Amino acid sequence: GGRDAPPAKAAIPRKVTYRGEVTLITENLDKASDQLEAKAKQLGAYVGNANRTGARGQTREAVWDIRVPSESFDTLLKFVSTLGM
Repeated sequence: GGRDAPPAKAAIPRKVTYRGEVTLITENLDKASDQLEAKAKQLGAYVGNANRTGARGQTREAVWDIRVPSESFDTLLKFVSTLGM
């Protein structure tokens, strides 16, 4: 008898991750935030950290950590551009 070959290792699928940074100026941060998060979920993305600073009537900023499937990255980026002024 011969020796059996060791079982083949299953290939682990590689995931491509893109990282983007967008600066957006909008008059209604709350509305833009809600729309961005809804669109991300629709595209199968995961919204991680979402940091908002400032109070209404002041300059406000928000930063999101969104992990989006590579095939949906361009779609999300184009959508974000519609949220600005």
